[in-house]
Amino acid sequence: MPFDRTRKIYNSSLDVFEGMQDSSYSFDGIVLEGDQILYDEICTTDLRVIGDARFMESVDSDALSVIGVAEFKTFTTCDDLSVPGSAVFKDDLIAESIVISGGASVNGKINADVLIVEGKLKANGKVNALSVSVKGYMNCLHKLHFDKCHIGGSLVSINVVKGMDIKFKSISKSMVKRLIVDNLTAAGKPKDGAYMLVCD
Repeated sequence: MPFDRTRKIYNSSLDVFEGMQDSSYSFDGIVLEGDQILYDEICTTDLRVIGDARFMESVDSDALSVIGVAEFKTFTTCDDLSVPGSAVFKDDLIAESIVISGGASVNGKINADVLIVEGKLKANGKVNALSVSVKGYMNCLHKLHFDKCHIGGSLVSINVVKGMDIKFKSISKSMVKRLIVDNLTAAGKPKDGAYMLVCD
């Protein structure tokens, strides 16, 4: 992603940014278009990224939607996260609801009540969620903890996957190094005739 570090541009109906450095902003909502670099903490109720945006400090938003491309350098927290576009989280991600219909990569921990992966998610840190649904592809490099998990796509984990209930109903193959669950259900058959689940 090309970013010009010398520019500070905010496309918003609120021009409160100009001339104000090293402070936090609190406002009702913002839509970011074009190439953006934000050097200050963001605190808002509604944040939508339509263009390309890079957040250098923490982001706290009630609703966060990445329709375009976004990179979050530090801690990100929100109530509802939607990523139909592409997002990279370099630090921890905390949200009540996470829906990834595009592509996302998270280097830090993921803590969520609900995690839905319809596109692709690469989780480089620990993942803790009450409910997990994978309709697309999810790759976990560290532990995945859940209460309930439904795999309708593909789950790949090189670490421990642990929870109460997990159900595999997919035509794709899942690979897990170590699986610890109270209840396991598997239904369906991959289209290539391979195993639905391979576990070390």
